[in-house]
Amino acid sequence: MSDAPSAFPPPPPGNLPPPTYQQVMSPVPTYQPPPVAGPPVGYPQGWQQQMWQQQAPPQPGVGVGWGAVGILAQFEPPALWAIIAGLVTVVAPLFFGWVFFWLPIVAIITGVRAIMGGKVIGGVVGIVLGVIGGILTLLGLFG
Repeated sequence: MSDAPSAFPPPPPGNLPPPTYQQVMSPVPTYQPPPVAGPPVGYPQGWQQQMWQQQAPPQPGVGVGWGAVGILAQFEPPALWAIIAGLVTVVAPLFFGWVFFWLPIVAIITGVRAIMGGKVIGGVVGIVLGVIGGILTLLGLFG
């Protein structure tokens, strides 16, 4: 087995110093960049540009009442339908003695659909009302 030629050369002897690194100097660049062009004619110069930036008109802010619009968007359909179905399942047994068998399930399913549609707050309110209405329905039927 030792008579077979090796695919790799033999290692160097251990008493040789490591080779020295000789850095090759790059030639001096002879390229000169072109001169920088000035701003176009009529463009505000230095101090004029600073004055122009300081005199920018103030931006109007959002009015006080517009913050509620984002919250009210959470109570659009289908979240609105989940809340209405949940309210009916809670109010009807308490005030009228009526029990709706499938309406709590409809409220919960519609609440889940509202959450999947991006109406998280309204969907959670609808689900909670549907669960409370379901408990009241079970109490009305079996209690």
